[in-house]
Amino acid sequence: MLTNLDTLNPYVMGKDGPFIMEELAIIWLLHKEAIFIFPAEETNNATLYVYCTNVFSAAVDDRQPIPYDEIENLYNAIKHDGYFGKVKWCCLQRNMKPQESIINLLKTVNMWTPELEALPINIF
Repeated sequence: MLTNLDTLNPYVMGKDGPFIMEELAIIWLLHKEAIFIFPAEETNNATLYVYCTNVFSAAVDDRQPIPYDEIENLYNAIKHDGYFGKVKWCCLQRNMKPQESIINLLKTVNMWTPELEALPINIF
């Protein structure tokens, strides 16, 4: 039974070395309120999303679907950089810089990277 979700590590040792159990990563991301489950608009199937509210435009409710093969990248980004990891992940997924206030915040906390600088400008 899982008792302390804050310390949950989704990496397990396999015969070829460590690998991630995506199910455990999803549990941790849900616990951290980094992801949410919504019905997919086109199919009504449950889909995982990351909230991107205020990342690309102020006061706009926004979310980014999470492709299954991105669960590990999202987990690692948030585990390593917290909120800023989530923001960077959303920007890379959208292939778009965040709004100017987020750029300034990322620069202030020394999290603005050449990879983010190379993204196209925000069209909003």
